Amino acid sequence: MRLLCLAGLAAGAWAQTAAGDRTIATEVTISAVGFAPDGLLAAAGSDRQVRFWDAASGAFKRSVPWTKEDGSAVTFSPDATLLAATGPGGIVKVWELRHGEMKHRLPGHAITPNSIAVTRDGKQLASASRDQSIRIWDLPTGAARHTLHDALGETGRMAFSPDGSTLVVASNDTNLRVWNTATGRLIRTIEDLKLTTFAMDFSRDGQWLATAGADRTVYLWETRTWRLARKITGQPEMISSLAISADGSKVATGGFSELTSRQPVKLIIWDAASGKPLRTVDAPHRVGGLTFSPDGALLAAVAGEKAIHVWRAK
Repeated sequence: MRLLCLAGLAAGAWAQTAAGDRTIATEVTISAVGFAPDGLLAAAGSDRQVRFWDAASGAFKRSVPWTKEDGSAVTFSPDATLLAATGPGGIVKVWELRHGEMKHRLPGHAITPNSIAVTRDGKQLASASRDQSIRIWDLPTGAARHTLHDALGETGRMAFSPDGSTLVVASNDTNLRVWNTATGRLIRTIEDLKLTTFAMDFSRDGQWLATAGADRTVYLWETRTWRLARKITGQPEMISSLAISADGSKVATGGFSELTSRQPVKLIIWDAASGKPLRTVDAPHRVGGLTFSPDGALLAAVAGEKAIHVWRAK
C-alpha cells in the first residue's frame, strides 16, 4: 500500500489560537489521534487516511490510506506506529503505519467489535464485541491467544498495562475486571463503582490506573493491590476521555453532555497528586480522544468535528 501526500485542507491547516495552542482544520471528521516517538502527530480521518504532522511546527508530513469499509472502532497503538480498526464480519485489521502496509486481518467475532486496545510494545491486541467476548491476539503472528467472557452489559473500555501483563476491562455492568494476559485468568473484579466507566489510562510506570465515566469523577487505582488511592472531582460533565502524561504528574479529562454530543464541554488538565485543576479549556463538542505528547508539553484532542485541537499542557 503506497503513501499519499495531500495538500490544503485535506492535509490540514493550522490555526493559532491562544498562546501555544493550535487547531488543525481538516475536510474530514477525525476519529483518533496519537503521538509517534519521532514527535509526529497522527490522526485517523473518516476518509480512511491517517495523516501525520510535525507537532512543533505544524508542517504536514505524509498520509497513509487504510481500507475504506472499516472504521466502526479505530485506535492507535500508544506510540502511533500501528492502527487497528474494526469492520464488517467481525474482523479487526491492523496496519503498520511506517510504510502503510496491512499487517493482519483478525477474524473470530460474531459481531463487529466495538472496542480495541493495543499494548505499548505493539505485540498484543485486545478486541471486544457485543457478542460479549473479548479476544487477545498475538500481533507478531496474528494468532488468537485467549477468549475472555465479558459480563452482562458488554465492554465499554479496555486498557493494557504498560508491560502488557494485564488487561483491564470496564463493562457496562459498572465493574472493572483485571485479566492476566499470559494465562487468560481473571485476577480481580473491582465492584466499587456505581456508574459506567467510559475512559481509562495507565501511568507509564504501571503503578496507577485512572478510570472515569458517568459520575464525573476520576478514580486513581494503585495497581499492586487494586485498591482505590484517591479521587479527582470537578469535571462538570460526564467524562468521555482521559489521558495521563508520561511523567505521571498530570491527568487530562474531556467531557460530554447527556443531552447531545454537539454540546460544548470542558477539557481539564489536573495535577495528579493534589487533584487541583491546572488548566481548563473549552471543547466544541464531546471529547472522543485525548493524548499527551511524549514530553508532556502538548495535549491533543478530537471533539467530533473536522479538526484536531492541540493545547499547551505545561
